[in-house]
Amino acid sequence: KRKNTVWVVFGGSSSIQDVVTNVNFATCPPFDDMDSGLKVHAGMWTNLKDLMLNRIAPCLESNIASCCENATNKVETIVLTGHSLGGAYAILARFFLAFSSTVNQSKFRGIDFHVVTFGAPLVFA
Repeated sequence: KRKNTVWVVFGGSSSIQDVVTNVNFATCPPFDDMDSGLKVHAGMWTNLKDLMLNRIAPCLESNIASCCENATNKVETIVLTGHSLGGAYAILARFFLAFSSTVNQSKFRGIDFHVVTFGAPLVFA
């Protein structure tokens, strides 16, 4: 059975700003309301969170909603992938989609997620 898949591909480091993001080694808690002791790479998380809130999550929710209107096009899988900094973003994007209170979790119910990275740095501390 062929699955209907949405691919989200994050590019690797390609600018001076990306290098600045990479070397911001400070850590921070991912969400203000999450008291788990988990820390994430602050530079990557700050950039990714803005991207997720303003572009990627709304686009995915919209794409899934429009596909759900036609049962034959129902999104079954979302693949998040990237190389280097893009791989780190892919990991953090999945974390964001799973735990952010700003994401409508019901829209992603029943969808398989896969994260595929190539040379991704550590993002959790």
